[in-house]
Amino acid sequence: MLYRERDPNRRGLVTLVHPWNAGSTRRALDEALRAHAVAMGRAAATRLHAAHLLRFLRRDTKFVPSVQRPTDSEVWACWCSRSASGGTASTAALPASESVLIEDLAFNSILAAANRSLTLIADELGQPVPSALQEQFARTDDAIEQLWDEESGQYFSATR
Repeated sequence: MLYRERDPNRRGLVTLVHPWNAGSTRRALDEALRAHAVAMGRAAATRLHAAHLLRFLRRDTKFVPSVQRPTDSEVWACWCSRSASGGTASTAALPASESVLIEDLAFNSILAAANRSLTLIADELGQPVPSALQEQFARTDDAIEQLWDEESGQYFSATR
């Protein structure tokens, strides 16, 4: 499912729609999403007054401090993204100009480790891993190397 629904570029890196998918609070990714969500939410709210109306449907506003929850515009942007993908986890249907897809380093590193573990388990059981899945595993390992930044000497997540 991850490779089928969350690898729209078929490069081996699973994308996340929002940093919260990975439990991330990294400022740069949050700021990129916030800027996108605010712009998208502002445009939609201007046309439909939808972000403002959404506040009446939100239950978290009564229990969670505003600094710990997404803004109305961010919720609206997430709703728009989910609607654009047909209500599924697929990122393929999301328009590139209207979505922030994150190739999260931590998430994909864990995925690569899980892929290696799955291969070891399959070997131990004497069961073959399908060749198409093995190809995905290899693409993930190669694609993680594309997240390396030579100038800083470290890996970084990427937004697409």
